[in-house]
Amino acid sequence: CLVSDVTGCFFLYLLQCLLVFITGAFPILAYCADKHRSQYFQDVIRELLGPKIYIATQILVLLYMFGSTITYMIVIGDQLEKGTY
Repeated sequence: CLVSDVTGCFFLYLLQCLLVFITGAFPILAYCADKHRSQYFQDVIRELLGPKIYIATQILVLLYMFGSTITYMIVIGDQLEKGTY
């Protein structure tokens, strides 16, 4: 590991594992969508995991989108404040 700090090495390794997981998840998702003739992510979840998990997933996606919107507004607000001085 090129990073001299043990914590840095740990997070670098964690990031590499996460990227491998994400890269491997896309072909699996595409295979499941093709097998169940689903066009959208929500359809795949509903077909594979059932209606309860589908609703839970929709709530999580909604919360993620809401959080992203709030974060975007905060960042833009900070940038606008910096431009006025």
